Amino acid sequence: MFALSVQAQDNHYWYQQYGARSTGLSGAVIAGIRDNSAIYYNPGAMSFIDENSVSADATVYSMSFLKIKNGLGTGNDLSSSPVMIYPQAISGILQLKKIPRLKIGYGLLTRNKSNLSINERVEMDIDILKNINGTERYVGAFEYNATLDEEWAGFGLSWKFSEKFAAGFSNFASIRIHSTRNFLYIRAFPKNNYAITMEGDTLPFYTASISNYEDIKYTNVNQLFKFGFAYNSKFLNLGATIISPGIRFNMVDLGKVQREATRSNISSDSQGEYISRPDYIAIDRQDKLPVYYKSPWSIGAGLEIRYNNNSLFASVEYFSKIDQYFLIKADIREDYGMPPGVMDNVNEQTGGEFLTVSRAAASVTNFAIGYEYRISPAFAVQCGFRTDYNHQKNADYKKYVYLPRLAGSYWDLYHLSLGAFVKKDRHFLSLALNFTYYYESDTWQIINLSEPYEYNTNTREELRGDRKQDAELSFRGYAVIVGYTRIIKD
Repeated sequence: MFALSVQAQDNHYWYQQYGARSTGLSGAVIAGIRDNSAIYYNPGAMSFIDENSVSADATVYSMSFLKIKNGLGTGNDLSSSPVMIYPQAISGILQLKKIPRLKIGYGLLTRNKSNLSINERVEMDIDILKNINGTERYVGAFEYNATLDEEWAGFGLSWKFSEKFAAGFSNFASIRIHSTRNFLYIRAFPKNNYAITMEGDTLPFYTASISNYEDIKYTNVNQLFKFGFAYNSKFLNLGATIISPGIRFNMVDLGKVQREATRSNISSDSQGEYISRPDYIAIDRQDKLPVYYKSPWSIGAGLEIRYNNNSLFASVEYFSKIDQYFLIKADIREDYGMPPGVMDNVNEQTGGEFLTVSRAAASVTNFAIGYEYRISPAFAVQCGFRTDYNHQKNADYKKYVYLPRLAGSYWDLYHLSLGAFVKKDRHFLSLALNFTYYYESDTWQIINLSEPYEYNTNTREELRGDRKQDAELSFRGYAVIVGYTRIIKD
């Protein structure tokens, strides 16, 4: 009943990177990170940063282009092109003179930030109501809106065991505010102010319609830990990290779910006889629901190879599977729809969990490579590439098949990056450009409003056609990141 989500960034773990230099290297810095973003990439590497400093990075400009050709049926496309400007990270490193082996890091960073809005309308004249003479006016509208803001704040400690080896950890508190809204309505009605049935009877104004509405909002606060290990030598750096799953804070989770589904004046053709399908309305809303958002544990590793003025970086990170669970758990109620007999069928489809939302994630492994060339001690350029596989693509939702899910997109993303930094005295200025892309042809339409049936006995859907595999999806994202670091005198 509700499966219209198309959200992109929330289903990828490596969409966002931190620090302009790290972004220029496409995040391939688990081993080679030597600036303040080490608190995120590898807290163990903070020990090899020699000076106290504070950094500020910002996404000066971010724009993405999503197009789904034939997304609402052949000839009916969907598109979105959001623009965002936001601070990316503020971080710093401190060294205590009395404990020279210890480094302390702190940081505020935007872990996820996305804003997607899609809406489209289809209108045409078509003979779709088979028990009504003549053609009808057919109007279908689809709307999808999603926003996500996830912020992390934390500190880290790193201990230098020797000139070549160090280990550390970071502790982050995260607040995640996520909302999605789907809306689909379809109407078919005679072009006159009355309708004539196939038997010749005259009816007053007549409309066949269906609608599905879904509004989900939740706030979640978690705590997580990241452990890092770093090896440092003249020509080779190595690094490894482990991230814990999020630990939920019960007292501040807030979820709201609202759903509505209606059907009116729909008939089906059974061996030439038109049978009226039962009308129904199902509507419910619950607030202040418990939220059980889960994040995966992960393990990463990387290396940096240096030769003269050249540095080659590589990183890999594995994210664990998350079994299907209740993201938002609502109360089971029986009085949310009419008539009761039809609601028995809806309850059978949803297990009575009309408002409960489920979530799952598949395991994924991402790879990144980067290259840096130091033109001089004060100037360097970078480039990089990384994968960004979608954890919803192969997620297992078999445990609670009947439950609505907050699923979203299923496409993988790929990132290319360029960067440069310049140093003057105690000032570092860095710039990075990031390009994200994905393309897929012959994929499934979201919904078919181009060739609708009044009632499809195979799919049990009203006023829609069979989905075809002729859609074409393209996604392109562009981001400009600027960073500034100031070395602080002891």
